[in-house]
Amino acid sequence: MDGRRMLSSLLVSLVLLPACSTVTDTPPTAAQARTMAVNGTTLTYIDQGQGPTVVMVHGAFSDARNWDGIRAIVAQRYRVVVPSLRYHHPNAWSDDGEKYSLVQHVDDMAALIRGLDVGKVDVVANSMGSRITAYLALRHPELVRSMVLGEPFVVVPTSAEAKAAITDWQKDAAQSAAAARDGDMQRSARLLYSAVLGDPQAFDKASPTVQQRTMDNARSMGPYSRQPAAPPVTCEAFGKLGIPALVVLGGSTRAVFEHGARTMAACLGDSGRLVVLPGGRHDWFAAMPQAGAKEILAFLERQR
Repeated sequence: MDGRRMLSSLLVSLVLLPACSTVTDTPPTAAQARTMAVNGTTLTYIDQGQGPTVVMVHGAFSDARNWDGIRAIVAQRYRVVVPSLRYHHPNAWSDDGEKYSLVQHVDDMAALIRGLDVGKVDVVANSMGSRITAYLALRHPELVRSMVLGEPFVVVPTSAEAKAAITDWQKDAAQSAAAARDGDMQRSARLLYSAVLGDPQAFDKASPTVQQRTMDNARSMGPYSRQPAAPPVTCEAFGKLGIPALVVLGGSTRAVFEHGARTMAACLGDSGRLVVLPGGRHDWFAAMPQAGAKEILAFLERQR
């Protein structure tokens, strides 16, 4: 599918989105798909609502549509901008994936925020998106007013329980990476999807919509699996940052993500707050958008 057809498909999907209005009776402003040239590539982003700007950042093997449910709710009070990262649907690839890295994603997000020309923004993210956001805050604090970090794994926890959880996670993640090395990107994406939810059958249990979106981004598994290691960061660096942050943790998530989230919340100190969504897993943003949006909106209101 070429770039124009992908963008057209995304626009059609936006038109068909249901309006979520449990937080307020005011209907959300219609979402629009836009593009912006950043750092030698073009990113597609969804733009909806009016008011202070909130940027939402998705994670691996996914795209801007991850935030559909929460976006529609938050956009009733704010302008919400949701980009698809470089190499993620529906963006055209400007190379063979050689620039896929956390640092590149951070640079792209910084360029996009500057391109919006709205000053500091609030950033909402999950998983890999939370890593990108945390590094963005460290490297470009002048761009970030506050951040919501969904199940971040940024500072490596050191307890014995955490180390065991990391080892357990690495075994599953290694299967996904092996599939990518073998050139089977769809299998790699399916394996990683199931791994993050801690259920070998998770992908098979997912809705056809979620399965299709995952396959739409399967090609990204190649560069994702071979990307360079992120630059090291310290707990102390986040403790000194001083940017208000909300760490979101699913109450039923995989142990590795719980340890990562609780470690990050502790590192943030007085500027951070941890909230646990009962029953939530790593896909809390999609599975429980009402509960997630409620916490995000309450946090954002406290920053005003």
